[in-house]
Amino acid sequence: MDEQAVPREVENQTREIIGKALGRLPQGIFLLTAAHEHRQRGVLVSWVQQVGFDPPMVMFALNKSLQIGPFIHESRSFALNQIAADDKLTPRRFSFDLTVKQDAFETLDVRRLTTGSPILARALASLDCELVRHFDIEGDHDIYVGRIVDAAISGEGDPPVHFREDGFGY
Repeated sequence: MDEQAVPREVENQTREIIGKALGRLPQGIFLLTAAHEHRQRGVLVSWVQQVGFDPPMVMFALNKSLQIGPFIHESRSFALNQIAADDKLTPRRFSFDLTVKQDAFETLDVRRLTTGSPILARALASLDCELVRHFDIEGDHDIYVGRIVDAAISGEGDPPVHFREDGFGY
């Protein structure tokens, strides 16, 4: 039997269905932070998941183009700060990757736990992690896995859970 190319409209319909199905996966909003050599970075991430009990571990997906990646690799650590649903300041400050000259943490109440990654006082909860693995999955994002070495519960409120119209974009 000869294999025939799939008609373009079928590919587009399939992509649309896949996008809608992916958009139904629940996501939170976290501020990923890392520090290295007196510099610090932060960027919003939404693909975060617990992946182990003993030891406790989490993973996140990070767009390869973001400048925080080298900070994580050099420091071998990161923190995930859970953002409250009513927190409008943090998403505004960290919704894009800042240049090295800009410090979005300026004027924010920040503390450090075991790894030295920035922990926001306004975060609902924070997980301070040592980098265990980094996976290049041959796509536009990489996967990072960290062992939780410290944590803080700082704020009160509800974490945001959101869904997307189209699973092919933020």
